[in-house]
Amino acid sequence: MARFSVQFLKTAVVSTTPNTLGEIVGSAAARVRITEFTLGFSSNPADIQVRWDVQRRTAVGAGGTAFTPLPLDAADAAASTTATSAPTAEPTYTASAVLWSTGQNQRATVRWFAPPDGEMIIPATAAAGLGWRTPVVNGGSPDGAASIIFNE
Repeated sequence: MARFSVQFLKTAVVSTTPNTLGEIVGSAAARVRITEFTLGFSSNPADIQVRWDVQRRTAVGAGGTAFTPLPLDAADAAASTTATSAPTAEPTYTASAVLWSTGQNQRATVRWFAPPDGEMIIPATAAAGLGWRTPVVNGGSPDGAASIIFNE
């Protein structure tokens, strides 16, 4: 099973639409298992609180920056999974399908590791995926950053 990394960057993370930092889009070729991710901010620190959600999505958001997942082992083949950083229009999210949620102060970094057999799984279905988003931002609009590690 090959391991890959993607990075998301978004200027001015806000709780108004669009609020997706980035999304990973699966394919019919492979099941994707999210094994870890790190969330933080690249702007000047301030006392701003943000809620992060990782939510299932069924349709790709428009715009943004396409990011090709990088294999952690250069000998591995290219990923069938794609990623988009900072889409300019929201993906279609599945209602009530939030897999993970937490609050974070802008001065901190959050790191999540999957427990054994506890990975977030994207099914081998075209356009299925996950989005990292900020439905709540209190006190400003910091620049968001994330690094996602997954297997396929």
